[in-house]
Amino acid sequence: MPPESDLPSQARCVIIGGGLAGTSIAYHLAGLGWKGIILMERADLTSGSTWHSAGFVGQLRASVTLTRMMMYSVELYRRLKRRPESRPAAPECGAGHDRRGGYLRRVDRSGGGEGAAMGSQRWARAVLR
Repeated sequence: MPPESDLPSQARCVIIGGGLAGTSIAYHLAGLGWKGIILMERADLTSGSTWHSAGFVGQLRASVTLTRMMMYSVELYRRLKRRPESRPAAPECGAGHDRRGGYLRRVDRSGGGEGAAMGSQRWARAVLR
């Protein structure tokens, strides 16, 4: 971290934490044209809890909102891979085995059916549009 004298005296936005969430917020604000963004991190970027899940983006989440967020993330990573200056190193690949059993366990743990169900691919595409 730079000495205090190297830090600006003002900022439009100060983001604490350089993990996945902090770097994503800074990226999106800059994309909206924001200036004066400071990202504070105690060590190297993404060296905290973010590092162990790098490249693994499971898209099934507990809510439609979180699932949509993960779908957006995957599409963002695809766009970044097409830009030569930012190429993320994580390859995109499937799990290589049937995931239905794990999904059924999640539905079961969610409360036994109230508001949770397994649907077809067609149903998921319709709901997540």
